[in-house]
Amino acid sequence: MDKTLLEPEQTLQLMSYNEKINEFQKLYNLNKLPKVIMLSGEKGIGKFTFIIHLIISLIDKENYDIKNLLISKNSLIYKEIILKVFSNVIIIKGDNNNVSAKIEDIRKLKDIILKSNLNDKPRFIILDDIDKFNISCQNALLKIIEEPPKNTFFFLINNKKSNITQTIRSRSLEFKFFLNDSEKIFIIKHIIKKNDLECNFDYLNFPLTPGKFINFNYLNYKEKINLDQPIENPIGNLLKLYRKTKNNYCILYIKYLLENNIYKKISLKNSDLMYQIDKKNETLKFIDDFVSYNLSHDSTLQLISEKLYE
Repeated sequence: MDKTLLEPEQTLQLMSYNEKINEFQKLYNLNKLPKVIMLSGEKGIGKFTFIIHLIISLIDKENYDIKNLLISKNSLIYKEIILKVFSNVIIIKGDNNNVSAKIEDIRKLKDIILKSNLNDKPRFIILDDIDKFNISCQNALLKIIEEPPKNTFFFLINNKKSNITQTIRSRSLEFKFFLNDSEKIFIIKHIIKKNDLECNFDYLNFPLTPGKFINFNYLNYKEKINLDQPIENPIGNLLKLYRKTKNNYCILYIKYLLENNIYKKISLKNSDLMYQIDKKNETLKFIDDFVSYNLSHDSTLQLISEKLYE
């Protein structure tokens, strides 16, 4: 499996959001595009990819097919964005290579944007996983977005988390992004066919976002995770991998597997609905505690196993 699939900025075709990209373009052309925009929605539904496509469609129109939402491989600006050498696009990730954004990143950003552009093109600041920015980073960012520099646009990507300060929210205009289950499945099927991927988990009956699908499938491929084994086996492998790499997709994958396991039991006619829901909530709390308090993966796995089989 090609690792570049894990990078949303390398997605040449946007599979949805035709209306939204047209809406943003109209606002920009009328000089009414807000300087600070928050894109809110479930993780993995294409918010980051949307921003990259929007930027190319605005400043490199000849290399963007708006009808098919497709970036041309000939776009030099797109190539420079991928290589992180295009000065008009600055990207800061709240979880960049499993290292959270630091206050120094925001201070460096401030120094950069105070300098005048070397060209007449607008500058776009993408702040991914803003919900993972700590309070110090958010406060430092607030000082920048309160008075955005001329011709500079901030895109804050929020994965529907609550730990974003109200002041940051009040300085942003929020746009909500959403994919229904049929849209998720359609996009995943396209990804599988286009990249000739193997998939051994049930995304049809238990839909997940395209971004999560790609990352979960990569974990299966790279770590040789076998979902045909009892559920505690892949969960144990993912817990160990998280302790080693701090890859948050390990935790998201564990929660996905646990929720599916519980929902399968809920679907049984003789299953006690409230009991299974309580069991699901308790097992998910074990995972949150594992992350928050750096608990032992062995003891966490034991707690999960006991709860699943009680």
